[in-house]
Amino acid sequence: MSISIIIVTYNNQNEIKDCIDSIISEIQLIKGEIIIVENNSSDLTKQEIETLSKSKKILKTIYNPDNRGYAKANNQGILLVKNEFVLFLNPDTILAEGSIVDLKKRIENDPKIAAIAPQLVFPNRTIQSSCRRFPNYGFLLSELFGLNIFFKNSKFFNGWKMGDFNHKTERIVDQPMGAALMVKLNILEKLNGFDEKFSMFFNDVDLCKRIYLMGKNIIFFPLVVIIHKKGASIDKQLNKMILSSQLSFIKYLFKHFAYFIYYIPNFLSTILLLINLPFRIFIAHIKKWTLSKFLL
Repeated sequence: MSISIIIVTYNNQNEIKDCIDSIISEIQLIKGEIIIVENNSSDLTKQEIETLSKSKKILKTIYNPDNRGYAKANNQGILLVKNEFVLFLNPDTILAEGSIVDLKKRIENDPKIAAIAPQLVFPNRTIQSSCRRFPNYGFLLSELFGLNIFFKNSKFFNGWKMGDFNHKTERIVDQPMGAALMVKLNILEKLNGFDEKFSMFFNDVDLCKRIYLMGKNIIFFPLVVIIHKKGASIDKQLNKMILSSQLSFIKYLFKHFAYFIYYIPNFLSTILLLINLPFRIFIAHIKKWTLSKFLL
């Protein structure tokens, strides 16, 4: 066994079966394992997983009595891993045949590479802009004042979301989206997994930042393409999730810009992020409506 796939679920009854079905034959072929951590869903996700477990014996399951968040649930899964590679996978993803093996082949023989991510696409095969540079004050101001929208392809104004990158070429990146991310187990062990202060958001950003500080690389590998129904879980509690995202951004700034000279910029950024909150909620609902009409 060389690969463990960790999937954290919360109210994913409509997505989890398609996800598991897309990976089960390949994971059996390479004698890998699937670890599902169920965060006390209020829908029928648990029952769906129990049904899958009966027919697909390769599943390992953890049923939490409460919603422990994404970071802590993944850390629970990591404790069960014995394999060399860990693929963190969202339940709203569908993998093509060969995806897992191809990711492993690219990462396994290069000691400089700590993690690798595929190209993510919407169900209609439109490419998702899934890579990011690490956030900083300049990127934050550009986002808050909408300059990234007016200068969509600019590295300066839309550098955080890598508007200057077409997401079609292999390259070293700061932080790919955590919806599908393969990481070497020894790296996770050195970093003690995810920082659980980032319960839902920015835990992947923080993990990638700590990998970067180790002097290791993260590769974006577009030869592997994975369908991602972006926001399937988040859309169910959109307002709450956006608030959590803004607060996690603030935590990230205070963690990674911790010196005294950053105190005032962090304080001002906090105020701007809180002021921006209702506008971001409004825009998110508009985007949700647009995606439902034109992309799904």
